[in-house]
Amino acid sequence: MEFKQSAHFLIRSDIVSADEISDLVGLVPDKCWRPGDLCVPAGTIKQKDHGWVLESTRPPHAPTAEHVRELLDRLGPVGASVASLSNCKRLLMCVIYLATSTPEFHLDHALITQIDALNADFAVDLYLIAE
Repeated sequence: MEFKQSAHFLIRSDIVSADEISDLVGLVPDKCWRPGDLCVPAGTIKQKDHGWVLESTRPPHAPTAEHVRELLDRLGPVGASVASLSNCKRLLMCVIYLATSTPEFHLDHALITQIDALNADFAVDLYLIAE
C-alpha cells in the first residue's frame, strides 16, 4: 500500500438524534449511531453522542479533493439545512494513510468556501503505516 485516502462528513450532537438530523436536512446518512452504541463492533468503548455520517465512495487512491467534492456535491441541495442545524457539530474529515509515498493534497478556494458555508470544521488526519 502506497497510500489510501477517504473523507467523511460528520454531524454529532448530544441532543439531536440521527433520525432527527435526517428529517431536518432531508438526507439519509451512510452510517449513524446513538449514545451507548459501541464505537467498533468488537470493542468496549461506547459512543457518547448521536452521530450522522456521509462517507465518500471514491476509490482509495483518488485525490483528496475528489473525495471532498463528492461529499459536497451530495450535501449541496441540503447545504442550507445542514448549516442551520442547532445543537450540532459539523466536521468534514479527510483521512490519509501513508506507507511509501505521499499523495497530493490540495483543496481549491471553491471547495473551502463550500465547507465554510456548511458551518463545518475541517480536519485532516495523516497516518504513517510501516509495512
